[in-house]
Amino acid sequence: MEGPFSDCRYSDRQREYARAFRSSRIYTPQMVVNGRAEFVGSDADRAEQEIARALSAPYSASLSARADLAGRSVVVQYDIEGRVGDVLLNAAVEEDGLVNAVRTGENAGRHLAHDGVVRAFVSHHPGESQSGAVTLPLPDGLDVSRSRVVVTLQDRSMMRIRAAAIADLEQGGEELHE
Repeated sequence: MEGPFSDCRYSDRQREYARAFRSSRIYTPQMVVNGRAEFVGSDADRAEQEIARALSAPYSASLSARADLAGRSVVVQYDIEGRVGDVLLNAAVEEDGLVNAVRTGENAGRHLAHDGVVRAFVSHHPGESQSGAVTLPLPDGLDVSRSRVVVTLQDRSMMRIRAAAIADLEQGGEELHE
């Protein structure tokens, strides 16, 4: 049974990662860090170790983003600096503070809290363009005050992140990597 925040596009991305890892395993809670490591997401020690390793790697590009609300959509404007190669620009609207009342399975009867839930997602091939914009429709019920847009440049063949940025839905964005 799928969860209330699932989407077949997210499962498709998990299958892409499985192919990159030459594996047939896709599962939840799977964590993938920078296209190099995959493991059970509840392994906090491993997550901390892999994230630290990913953050210590040099980036060949920088990315900045701004998110502007436009009715029931958000327009994400981005600027890329540096050498990126063949990349996808991924933009995800994430929301914190969501609660799921579980009805079946091992967590039946529990109320589970969720942060960083992807509520909308789009991939865009920027080509040679160093700047542009993508539009994401906002889902019903999204609380803008608990949400943000996470934007990444992802290598199309190795699935590694080349740069990332976070843009607040109310106040614009900030650059994360240079």
